[in-house]
Amino acid sequence: MVSAKNAIGTDMPFQYDQYIEATDGYNLILTIDETVQSIVEKHLQEGLEMWGALEGSTAVVMDVNTGAIIALSTKGDYDPNDPFTISEEAEAEIPDIVEEGVQKALEEEEQELNTLQLAVDAAETDEERAQAQQELDAYDRLTSEDIAELRVTLEDQAYAAAQNKQWRNKAVSDTYYPGSVFKMITGSMALEEKIVTEETTYTCTGKWEFGGNIDPIHCWYHAGHGLETFVDGICNSCNPYMIWLGQQLGRQTFFNYFEAFGFTERTGIDLPGEADSLYYDVDGLNVVELATESFGQNFSITPIQMITAICAVANGGYLVQPHVVDRIVDNDGNVIETADTSYKRQVISEDVSARMTKILQRNATSGSGKNGYVPGYRIAGKTGTSEKVALYWQEKAEGKDRGMQYIVSYGGFAPADDPQYALLVFYDEPQIGGASGASQAGPIFAAIMEEILPYLGVEPQYTEEEYANLAEEAPNVIGSTISEAKQILEEQGYGAIVVDYEGDNEDEAVVYTQVPSPGAAIPQGGSVALYVEEPKEEDYVEVPNFVGCSLSDCEYLASLYDLQVVVTGNGDSGGYAQGQSVAAGTRVRRGTVITVSFVSAGGVETAGGTTEA
Repeated sequence: MVSAKNAIGTDMPFQYDQYIEATDGYNLILTIDETVQSIVEKHLQEGLEMWGALEGSTAVVMDVNTGAIIALSTKGDYDPNDPFTISEEAEAEIPDIVEEGVQKALEEEEQELNTLQLAVDAAETDEERAQAQQELDAYDRLTSEDIAELRVTLEDQAYAAAQNKQWRNKAVSDTYYPGSVFKMITGSMALEEKIVTEETTYTCTGKWEFGGNIDPIHCWYHAGHGLETFVDGICNSCNPYMIWLGQQLGRQTFFNYFEAFGFTERTGIDLPGEADSLYYDVDGLNVVELATESFGQNFSITPIQMITAICAVANGGYLVQPHVVDRIVDNDGNVIETADTSYKRQVISEDVSARMTKILQRNATSGSGKNGYVPGYRIAGKTGTSEKVALYWQEKAEGKDRGMQYIVSYGGFAPADDPQYALLVFYDEPQIGGASGASQAGPIFAAIMEEILPYLGVEPQYTEEEYANLAEEAPNVIGSTISEAKQILEEQGYGAIVVDYEGDNEDEAVVYTQVPSPGAAIPQGGSVALYVEEPKEEDYVEVPNFVGCSLSDCEYLASLYDLQVVVTGNGDSGGYAQGQSVAAGTRVRRGTVITVSFVSAGGVETAGGTTEA
């Protein structure tokens, strides 16, 4: 209803009165897949708790060919049904923040009073002294009421800051140093410009020397990688090799590609609050700046910019438009508008895209990115462990010294032979375990991909070695006699453990239950525990702690307790157990299969005194 009112606000219906029919709004159909989103959130939260990332984490799944965002998650976040309530951890920090603010105000007051007193003491004439004393006496000192009011203000501010922090979409609104994930971009530039081939060699001595008074930049592997090919340089995540590539490219060419990959402008994603990137323009790319940018340091971009660039590496070199709205429809289902999925531009050739993908697949299979490997799904990926240098110096200036903080990440896509989906995972300021994109972000990347790729219809293609290591489904022998069960199991390549049967006629004794249960995971060549009655207390064993053990030690421990182990992740000779499906100390039935997740400790980059790890 639209009507006229006079000067004092009284309706004038006879002067002007118009009724406008209400119209229904349109509906948004999103690209987000509910199942993929839930999988991403589950694993991202697990990693957040495992690594104690103080500033949260984020993950984005994107269709490499269309820019459609299949899942986007930020942790720690909030309950959408109760958005104004902050987490218990954030609330527990507020008293300390308030006390710090009060103490700062008192210190500032003391400094100002000392300055005024010094002016009194330094006065050379009676007139100057009287004037200085008057200013000192007139100083408005903090009263107990002022401090109480300040506490309330600081508490309100801290609570509001905590709310804003948990509401932020880190993938879109926060910037970060991408670290070694960016090396796939520098490598693509060099291949496209024909500066290198896969076999071009460079000798890494463990650092890059600039000469003069400029400090050298170290490789994460201080001993140096020695003579290595370009493929080795990517798979070893070698900083000096990337610096050498940057110098060969030159600042103008490097910046041209940097701009073409979309790092100098917002992506234009259909979400609010997209941040601007921070970078050196071509004139600011001096020798040190070009060197550090070549391996992903000293410039800040958003995660959404990084995964968009990853998609370009994967899809033939085309820059896509990231979006979460697939189409707009009315209440009758008529399409009003659809997302534009056309490419913005081609950044690298399809040939270079395919070659870099092949290198990244090798990296994810046997290089520094092997903790992101998923058997059968041809993962291509790269790790990153970047320093928060600006924050470090800012905190030092403020008298805080938490040491260097890091962002650990893993970016990649699958399947490498026909790229469909890209995933970027990162954790901000992990506090538990040495900061490493390989051992912290990599396993979470793998866990997410392992669940979402089958769901999204990507068919596995196992090598003979991968197939030999696959877990199988336990056959159902419940209801069979022990003799029959043993025969069935033997024919399918499994052993049998008969528990608590003291009779002598296995042809009549019937299997009441089995472990593992029918259809549950069982290692190839594993055993099934057969029970002729409900398991007794003495049939239960306590699960040992596998974390930190090698694969052989895990298998030995499991055998001591009549348990079995199924391995996920990278259980190579340098690997160690990082997690287990059943917590240590839990009592389970003999024969139970424990899934143990492994990460590789060998040949992966870690933080610790290097410019970029």
